Amino acid sequence: MKRNIKRILLVLCMITCFFALSACQKSDENDEMEVDSQAAQYISTMVSEMLEDITAMSESEINEQIVYAERYKAFVYSEGYQSWLNVKKDTGDFQQILSTEVAAEDTGFSCVIRAGFSNRELEYKVFIDDEANVTSMSFNPDYTFREKMVKALMNTLMGVGTVFLVLIFIIFLISRFKYINAFEQKLRNKEQNTAVNAGPERAAMTEPVPAAIPEPENVTDNQELAAVITAAVAAAQGTPADGLIVRSIRRIPDAKWKNA
Repeated sequence: MKRNIKRILLVLCMITCFFALSACQKSDENDEMEVDSQAAQYISTMVSEMLEDITAMSESEINEQIVYAERYKAFVYSEGYQSWLNVKKDTGDFQQILSTEVAAEDTGFSCVIRAGFSNRELEYKVFIDDEANVTSMSFNPDYTFREKMVKALMNTLMGVGTVFLVLIFIIFLISRFKYINAFEQKLRNKEQNTAVNAGPERAAMTEPVPAAIPEPENVTDNQELAAVITAAVAAAQGTPADGLIVRSIRRIPDAKWKNA
């Protein structure tokens, strides 16, 4: 296929040179561009060979050519191969060329070929600019009125069905919002209950422990002890107990009594 593309481009360049000399001439009656018969024969032969080469390729070969054309940015050929791949199953096998028509356009030439296939006829249309470059190619099978209506109906059903599916999905999401709100409220209540239950424990942990209050001394026992000690001191000094005044009583550590 690479050789065919190079061959096509080479011949188209030759056609361009030929056109520059004598291919096109302006009609005096209708002021339209006419294509020389020899140039038209060149173009129709070239486009017919392109059609035969493309239709002879298998599906894997077409995919390889699409990748090759996209790699070298030949998007006209990649789009043309993809167009043929889309209608290949509907047309069937190539049989013969039925008719060719070459016409002059404002910026080049167009070639329309009608070809017969095993399932239906097909119109293959190619545009060529003034510099002998293929600017577009398309494959248009001839579908019956019934096939066109069925295809239009299928497209309508797919479009409407897609819209309804999206609407159903949106309604389903909206109906789930109440469960989402209930779940969020449940989590919120759970957090609040946890905080309430943990409140007394946190208060107990943070509340300062009051200092131990010393037990009050027994005043009665102290008075009796003071009277005994006063009597003992008075007896030791030989003075009456009334002459002694006890102001305080302090316990001496046990260790000092042992040393006495």
